[in-house]
Amino acid sequence: MNQQLRNIIFLIIITFGIFANTLGNKFVYDDAHFIVNNDSIKNLKNIPSFFTSFRTFSSKGEFYIYRPMSTVNYAVDYALWKLNPLGFHLSSVLWHVLNVMMLYLVIGLILKNNRAAFIAALLFAVHPVQTESVAWVSQLSTLISTFFLLGSLWMWIKLKESNKLSDRNKLYLYFGSVASYFLAMLGKEMAITLPAILILYEFFFVTAKENVKIRIKEYIPFIIAGIFYVILRSAVLGRLSGQDAFAGGSIYTAFLTMIKAAGFYISLLIVPVRLCAARPFPPAVSLLAPQVLGSLLLMGMVLFAGVRLYKKSTHLTLSKVDKEQQKNNFSLKQQNSSAVEASREISFFIFWFFITLLPVSNLIPLQDVIVAERFLYIPSIGFCAVAAIVAWRLLSSSKDWLKVLSGCALSALLIYYCSYTVKRNIDWKDELSFCTSTLKCNPSSYSAHNGLGLIYTQNNQYDKAVSEFLEAIKIKPDYFTAYYNLATAYEKFGFHDKALEVYESIKNTKYYSDEIMFGIAESYQNRGLTEEAVNKYNEVLKINPSHAKAHNNLGCLYLGMGRTAEAAAEFKKAVNASESYFEGYYNLGTVKMKESSYAEALELFNKVLKIKPDYARAYSSIGDIYSAKGDFEKAIGFYRKAITFDAKIADIYNNLASAYNNTSRYGEAVELFKKALEMEPGHAIAHNGLGVAYWGIGRKEDAMREIKKALEINPGLIEAKHNYELIMQSIDNKK
Repeated sequence: MNQQLRNIIFLIIITFGIFANTLGNKFVYDDAHFIVNNDSIKNLKNIPSFFTSFRTFSSKGEFYIYRPMSTVNYAVDYALWKLNPLGFHLSSVLWHVLNVMMLYLVIGLILKNNRAAFIAALLFAVHPVQTESVAWVSQLSTLISTFFLLGSLWMWIKLKESNKLSDRNKLYLYFGSVASYFLAMLGKEMAITLPAILILYEFFFVTAKENVKIRIKEYIPFIIAGIFYVILRSAVLGRLSGQDAFAGGSIYTAFLTMIKAAGFYISLLIVPVRLCAARPFPPAVSLLAPQVLGSLLLMGMVLFAGVRLYKKSTHLTLSKVDKEQQKNNFSLKQQNSSAVEASREISFFIFWFFITLLPVSNLIPLQDVIVAERFLYIPSIGFCAVAAIVAWRLLSSSKDWLKVLSGCALSALLIYYCSYTVKRNIDWKDELSFCTSTLKCNPSSYSAHNGLGLIYTQNNQYDKAVSEFLEAIKIKPDYFTAYYNLATAYEKFGFHDKALEVYESIKNTKYYSDEIMFGIAESYQNRGLTEEAVNKYNEVLKINPSHAKAHNNLGCLYLGMGRTAEAAAEFKKAVNASESYFEGYYNLGTVKMKESSYAEALELFNKVLKIKPDYARAYSSIGDIYSAKGDFEKAIGFYRKAITFDAKIADIYNNLASAYNNTSRYGEAVELFKKALEMEPGHAIAHNGLGVAYWGIGRKEDAMREIKKALEINPGLIEAKHNYELIMQSIDNKK
């Protein structure tokens, strides 16, 4: 096994090991938009549309983002794993591993030094700023784009440095490099700067003196690919940029903010501390602001170093004495050559950092985030390469004390990086970890407060939920999402009037949308105002005919009104609007059950389980079908499976107990009816069933008590009336 292969194996092991603790993480933050609730990725047939519509990138299609390669990857992951986060996180880690391997190969070609390349790849693999790109599934686009960018660069360098290749192989490398560049852009727009990197590489490292016109021609396909991508992206988005406004409101303030951000990024790469997913970073408005001046000074020093080192590498000359010495001193000549190469290499990677940072500089407003750690994934290659070159120079020193000191410093740095990265991965474990860690570094993060509010709502912590939503609104008064979530929290906890007040408060603003109207309709529905709810749902559907939930809820209302045919029609519209909307299939199945169309109902419930394999009610309903057919043993199997997925639904225990009654297993039925009644003491059918079970085991007084209880709760319950009459007849016969 050669050294290069050993290095690659070690890099794979260490990279996978450092990010292994992300595999147990859940979906967080924007993952709900791009994956969990995104119906587009749940059918591989939709893949062609990923390249022609930005609306397939998210659940509601509201994000002006065009990154079809990541959407394709999500669709494949969903086909393999459904919504198991493990599969999606595994995909992210594997892409990062591939990037580390590609980086090792690329830097090895540039530096002609596999050991320095190994250090650079190792630093890149474990640097804490990579956590946001690897641990957050929504940032898969960054990883995919980087892989194809490095692949394109690798093929380009191979093409430039191999004189022994056949013309056919040269063509393969050339057009392979162009194709890989285009795929990199389809991964994420950051890759568009690659032609500048290729030109930079040729300027720094290619010594052949071909005709300038020939060299320019070599880049034409890359330029055409870049222009075509910009045109394609603009056509799909319907606009050039994802955002309309410059940071700070003008191109001048955007320029100042870019300077401020660049200085911040340099310092963060050197000293990665207090990492944060939603970092407070106000736009710069004055050149004289201390942070702007400090960043300008830092940028100036780094750029000056880059220019100075390049000049040193190209104009390094020796005095006559030096030249005379070198004639008889091969070692001195070798050292001088090494210094020249190191200067050129460091200069190249300094410029790499600034060039690859340009797409996220906000000079062209592509996103509404000013700074983010994920923006450093590709630029950090420049930092890691520079650090590796310097480290290797020190480790190769002739002075033993310097070797030892450098080795200890590098080891300490890597230990710090690894430990912080592992710790930082935990911040992305779930929504609670993410929100709490974000608020520690940025208490004014309105999105984190909103996220906490959603968690508290799910956990039925009313006061905390409302408090977090109100805090989010206080920080950002135009944050419509927090208003909507506050209203839904009020709804959930029974404060329907308060919910309606919140909805009404934004009724006449630009944030009033079909979702707000839907919320109002739900509020009417929850308060039993059926006609008002029906009218409001119809208003929603006039604005958005593809609103699956509105169709579904309208169908439920029609079903309650006895308008079965109209209910079925709405449920069908719901599933047509969203193929993965399992509630629509389930409700349509219940309609078919009422019509005794058991075969159709069974097909619909099985569709539900394909979409959501852990949906307990679907298993229970299949059990109901078999019970209706008299196949109680099969029914019992499905009821039991339903309980394994959700042990808190009283109806399922009641149905399972009823199946036991029908197979004369009264003792088991008694315990299950009791469980149902623990959950829902007013469950009349369960009281009646318990009475039957008691009668079956000879506890007649208990049987009479339970059946009477059932009739007290629901005097019109036919089964209870019938059982009561049977018991009374039995008593009369004995008399």
